[in-house]
Amino acid sequence: KFLDAMPPKLRPYFTFAAFTGCRRDELWHVRWMDVDLEKRIVHVRPHGTWAPKDKKARIVPMHDRVHEVLSSMPQGLPLTPIFGSHRHEKAMQTAGKKAGLGRFRLHDLRHSFASNLLAAGADPVAVRDILGHASLTTTNEYSHSTMARMKKAVGLLASKGPSRSPGGRVIQIVRDE
Repeated sequence: KFLDAMPPKLRPYFTFAAFTGCRRDELWHVRWMDVDLEKRIVHVRPHGTWAPKDKKARIVPMHDRVHEVLSSMPQGLPLTPIFGSHRHEKAMQTAGKKAGLGRFRLHDLRHSFASNLLAAGADPVAVRDILGHASLTTTNEYSHSTMARMKKAVGLLASKGPSRSPGGRVIQIVRDE
């Protein structure tokens, strides 16, 4: 809904944000040299005096929607920022209202990206790495547990046998049928 409510010329920027989980500052600094359409990855890495929040480079796998958007855009020189440093606040607020979301922040797209990955069962460690978090504690703030998800988690005991983990003895608490 949100992306559909966005003016067409701004959809690539917000689609990229929604399907990479990049921070605002990272969106402003991603350059064509950071994109590998063939390998379907985006590098988030330092450039000159700018660096990502954690100062570390990382690789973000490219969602099909991001690949589609970037493939359809005219590619600039390798050092050219893809989107530039525009805030688009008015367009964001208008699209948020049209989509029934009320007050909307760019960080809401990052939060939604992470929350939706975790809700779909993505490995929290992978989500941490994609987002560039230093710890799982930060990533877990994006996880919203529901009773249905908690019941499903407990239900896994009935379908899985015991497994050994380093440093611990695991006993079978449910008999295989």
